[in-house]
Amino acid sequence: MSSPAHLAALGFLRGGLIAVVSVVIAPVLGGVSPAVPSVDWLVRAAQLLLPVAGFALGGAVGGDALNLGRRAAAGFGCGGGAAGLVLLATAPQLQGLTGFENPLEVVPYAIATSAAAFGATGLIGGLVARRGKVARVTAGFVIGGAIGGLLGVAPFLVQRWGGAAWAEVWVFLTLACSIGSVVVPLVLAGSSAARAWSPG
Repeated sequence: MSSPAHLAALGFLRGGLIAVVSVVIAPVLGGVSPAVPSVDWLVRAAQLLLPVAGFALGGAVGGDALNLGRRAAAGFGCGGGAAGLVLLATAPQLQGLTGFENPLEVVPYAIATSAAAFGATGLIGGLVARRGKVARVTAGFVIGGAIGGLLGVAPFLVQRWGGAAWAEVWVFLTLACSIGSVVVPLVLAGSSAARAWSPG
């Protein structure tokens, strides 16, 4: 029989993948605007709302895997939506990095914003679930978010110092780190929350 932490990790893995898919689909919608100019405003709105909705749904799926009832699912859904908003607002600063930017500015920014985003998921989810140990649960999400932020800028660091040897795997590395920056924090933090709330 799987442990609560294992089940939570699987649930938050599914939730993280939902969030990743929403982030991937959002820019694709931009191709609709030139074809149908009359719905340009609708497409722009969808591009903004889809990632937030994806993170909210992902958080709810993860929260449901904790098996703590609807309150937990709703709380982590709201927390996931908050994380989506934070990342949506801060991500443009990390797009289009060339490798020549100052790592002492880029890396702390990425870690701090990711930690804040996922920390919000843990805080809101923990408060709404009403199971106590909110600080411990939130800390798990903050730590997971910090790890995710570091993963997110790993391609930048490799681009800056890795040299030509990494050119052949650059696309794979960027894709893996982009997915990992969302999925890894949720899996780590979700399993940590399950352990915190497990009896005994």
